[in-house]
Amino acid sequence: MAGTSVEQSNNKGLEGYRNTFPNNYLYELGSGDKSTATNDSSLEEYALLSFFGRINYAWKDRYLLEANLRYDGSSRFFADGHRWGTFSRQFLQGGEFLRRIFGRMRQFSAVVDNLKLRASYGVLGNQNIGVYPYQQIYELGHDYPFGNPATLQSGAYMKTYNNPEITWEKTAITDIGLDF
Repeated sequence: MAGTSVEQSNNKGLEGYRNTFPNNYLYELGSGDKSTATNDSSLEEYALLSFFGRINYAWKDRYLLEANLRYDGSSRFFADGHRWGTFSRQFLQGGEFLRRIFGRMRQFSAVVDNLKLRASYGVLGNQNIGVYPYQQIYELGHDYPFGNPATLQSGAYMKTYNNPEITWEKTAITDIGLDF
């Protein structure tokens, strides 16, 4: 089996606020007290492109191998070599060889007629780290004292520090089981 998926998100926001309206019938932004006016806007865009596949292989109707592979690219990572991640999972199941080993013991085979070993290993990826972690974000509208005598001047501050080397979070999982 093979496939691909595309996810894209565009979030836009616009916000305005005013207080002290002349009466209960006028509630449009333009009719409120202009000295209490505030506004804000936002924009976030991100995308994820994925390719994936699965292969199943059965041998002698006793052993099963399943392998899954994903190749994901996220716009949340910027640096070369960090945008794409490869994630896989392998599953192995086999039973008859354990039964044969223990089956030689007469008491064991009289009690246990089915014995199976299962094992899997996988690596998962996580891109949920915010939308622009590779960029520095500045926020306007923060006044600072400047000069002698000091007076308030319009200013900005760095809201977030960037990390251009940020990449996929990876978690490895191993499972082993025994059916009997």
